[in-house]
Amino acid sequence: MVVFGAGASHDSFSAYPAETGTQMDVRPPLANHLFDLRFAYAIEQFPQCRPIISPLRQPGVNVEQVLEKFQKQAEKDSERHTQLAAVRFYLQTTLWDCQQNWEQFTSGATNYTTLLDDIRHYRHSNEKVCLVTFNYDTLLEQALPHVHVRTNTITDYISSDYQIIIPPLLER
Repeated sequence: MVVFGAGASHDSFSAYPAETGTQMDVRPPLANHLFDLRFAYAIEQFPQCRPIISPLRQPGVNVEQVLEKFQKQAEKDSERHTQLAAVRFYLQTTLWDCQQNWEQFTSGATNYTTLLDDIRHYRHSNEKVCLVTFNYDTLLEQALPHVHVRTNTITDYISSDYQIIIPPLLER
């Protein structure tokens, strides 16, 4: 079993500089950077999220906790519900853009691809591999074809020797 957690996508390209550079705009963000200014274009697309962006940008904020607080508020506040729906679209847009740009920037040569190739090389034939991801993106799925695994349908996630588990809280 291999578990991919916070930072796996952010650090998926070993030749990438630590924190600065012009290409920083395409690097997959850590959770506390999901609402950085580099994603202002997405706020323009989904302006209903504007009232709740500022608390999500605070230094050291736990984004998941803040969103959970807003989710509880939405039970009695229909406007908050609308704002959270806009955040979902915002996140889908920014994460999709990041992973597409990252795939192009890295030419698909990421640590995901290398790790999956190492697993392929060292595993015994017919040995099952369980991959658990807590990441919001699909960079792991983009690397799977390099080990001849396709994820075109839901069944594909569990039918091969490589089983991909995505906890239900992370609805992609």
